[in-house]
Amino acid sequence: HANKAQKTYPGCEDCGALLFEMNNGGQAVLTFDYLRPVTAKSHGDDRLRIVGTKGVIDIQHAATVTAELTTMDAGPCELPRPKEERNLLVDFVEALRGIRPHIMAPDEPFRATEVCIKARMAADTHKTIEL
Repeated sequence: HANKAQKTYPGCEDCGALLFEMNNGGQAVLTFDYLRPVTAKSHGDDRLRIVGTKGVIDIQHAATVTAELTTMDAGPCELPRPKEERNLLVDFVEALRGIRPHIMAPDEPFRATEVCIKARMAADTHKTIEL
């Protein structure tokens, strides 16, 4: 991780990469950057790609969100979007009021925070950290 462009925020990385080794021997790679100018065609083209032995899920967010599944047996097909968009803050308040369960399980934010903290430790110490 590094701070290459946002020098007024020295404690905030604006680019980085993480490499994870999964329990099953596979790898997960995450890259991020806040380096592209707003006028760049690729600005805001967030992407999540999950590749496995049976296929690929590719989710992209540019002007709209698209999700596509490609399997070994079939060509690419667009995945349906949820009928309703769920705002995490509204979802949280509704869960507190007992209206419906929150979209995330209670332990998920804690696990995500643990992964982030350990990833930063690994980057700062240049050592592999067990999750």
